[in-house]
Amino acid sequence: MTLKYAIYNELISDSATIALVAHRIYPDNAPEGTPEPYVIYSVIADPQEHACGNDTTLGNPLIQIDVFGFDGNTVDATAAAIKSCLQDLTGLLGGGSGYTVERIYFEGTTGNTFENETGLFHAIMEFEIHHQ
Repeated sequence: MTLKYAIYNELISDSATIALVAHRIYPDNAPEGTPEPYVIYSVIADPQEHACGNDTTLGNPLIQIDVFGFDGNTVDATAAAIKSCLQDLTGLLGGGSGYTVERIYFEGTTGNTFENETGLFHAIMEFEIHHQ
């Protein structure tokens, strides 16, 4: 299972997140006209560990999750649900034959800001995923 698919599976299996955004969770970008609120997630960096001149299977990709909505309170609630779902997760990300992680670390958030050009509130969150 790819990391992106595992993130999607983890988020859609979280009842608090789904209660707020239904299944409007997309990799990289949302289709035009997607109703709000919705979530976009991206792998923004994927550094690999090296040891004694060799590549290892260790990695720690950085994931960005963006939450968009017309209502700042909904954006905040969705960001809090996602943080609760992912922060400090260990084991299988995405269930089943998911993506094995040592731990997911919450790196921070911008909080929710209003974007004049889109008329939407927007929160940006970052997570670092340690895996083998």
